[in-house]
Amino acid sequence: MRSNHELRVPLCMLAHDLNNKLTIIIGSCDLLEDEVALGSECAKRLAIIQKTAQDMVREIRLRSCKPTEKETAKIICSVAEP
Repeated sequence: MRSNHELRVPLCMLAHDLNNKLTIIIGSCDLLEDEVALGSECAKRLAIIQKTAQDMVREIRLRSCKPTEKETAKIICSVAEP
């Protein structure tokens, strides 16, 4: 069975990659908003896509992969060692 640390690393990498892709979606929606008629069906759908992506980014940040106290201590010790 894998340890929590072994599982956290790939999950943190996945969260980072997903956040990057969501940022691209949000930026693309911003650009497209200038191209579509205000209040049109397309504009409404873009707003839904953008809000959903923004909500997902918030959720990722809330649950971001922060090191535990034990992991932080390990990092500090490894940096302090010559």
